[in-house]
Amino acid sequence: MCPDFNIAPTAACLSFLMFHSYNKKQQELILLATLDPLTNTGNRRSLNSRLSKVIASQNRQQNPSCLILIDLDGFKAINDEHGHNAGDETLITVCKLIDEHTRVLDSLYRYGGDEFIILPLNMTLDSAKNLAEKIRYIVEKHDFNHDIKLTLSIGVSEFSLNDTPETWIKRSDKFLYKAKEGGRNRVY
Repeated sequence: MCPDFNIAPTAACLSFLMFHSYNKKQQELILLATLDPLTNTGNRRSLNSRLSKVIASQNRQQNPSCLILIDLDGFKAINDEHGHNAGDETLITVCKLIDEHTRVLDSLYRYGGDEFIILPLNMTLDSAKNLAEKIRYIVEKHDFNHDIKLTLSIGVSEFSLNDTPETWIKRSDKFLYKAKEGGRNRVY
C-alpha cells in the first residue's frame, strides 16, 4: 500500500523552480540581445530602443539631448599591425575610458565595428561638445598596450523636433565626416 502524502506542495515547488529558471534564462537572453559581447556596451538593437524612448520623451517635454558619434581613427591599421586581439583590447579600453568619464545617466552603444554612440541626456550642445572633447583628449593621451596610439573623430548633434533616430544619427554622422575631412582627431 502506498503512503498517503500530499502532492500539491511538491507540484507547487517544482512549478516555482521551473518558473524561476525560465525567468532567469529570459533575462540572460535579453542581455544577450541588447549587449555587445566584446565591449559590454549597448548594441544597435538597444540603441534603437533607447533612441525611440528619448525621442518620444522629447516630444512630450523638451530637455536638451545630444548624440555623440565616435569613430576610432585608423582602427583597421591596429588590427592589421597588431592583430585582432590587440584591436579587441583597444576597443574594450576605449569603452572603459568613456565609461569612466561620463555620467551614470549617459549611455554608450557600439554602433559599428569601431563606431560608438554616447547619449548624454539633459545636456546642451556646448556641454556635449565639451564632453566629446574631453573623451577625445583622454583617448589621445592614453597609453594603450602594444604602444598603440589612437585618436578619435567625433560628431555631435542636438535633438531637433521631428527627428527620427535615423535623422539624428545622420546629422551626427555629417559632423563626424567633417572631423575626418578636417584632419581627424577632432570634434565637430
